Amino acid sequence: MNALKRQLHALQPHPTRLPWREQLRIVVGVFFGLLLSAEICQAGLAPWLIAPMGASAVLIFGLPASPLAQPWAVVAGHVVSGLIGVACALWITDPALAPACAVALAMGAMMALRCLHPPGGATALYAVLGGPALAASGFGFVWGPVLINALMLTGCGWIYHRLTRQHYPVHPFHQPHPPLPKRPD
Repeated sequence: MNALKRQLHALQPHPTRLPWREQLRIVVGVFFGLLLSAEICQAGLAPWLIAPMGASAVLIFGLPASPLAQPWAVVAGHVVSGLIGVACALWITDPALAPACAVALAMGAMMALRCLHPPGGATALYAVLGGPALAASGFGFVWGPVLINALMLTGCGWIYHRLTRQHYPVHPFHQPHPPLPKRPD
């Protein structure tokens, strides 16, 4: 019974450590980043704003120091995943195999290219399950909404973090490293 209690206790949410002002700053950033990206799409630069950008916005604005939120990860992760997703949609006719292959291959490619971005997996899946309009656009889906959306959202993140005096992008060599542990004598 104690083991079950420990397991259930481990499922509880961790307390939020961010002050409410920082939480508000993040929420406002997500709002304006997605709003501006959607407005630009409506102005004709890209045909539509794709759903995986919502998850990218959470990373860019909420976890800007994460390697998963850096511009290379966001843009390349979405583009590579979109290319793989469209290829799987075009070349794999099995409706169960195509989405599984798309996400698995996208993950492998993102890891190989060092651009792991979890919403990229959703882009690959969306490319397979997106319906007739997406299927008709073929690889144009990648250059239309995927690339434009990723660039716009990353750009909005860069501007917003600068305006709010936060760092983005964060280069891995500029992050403070914890001191190395001392060797026992």
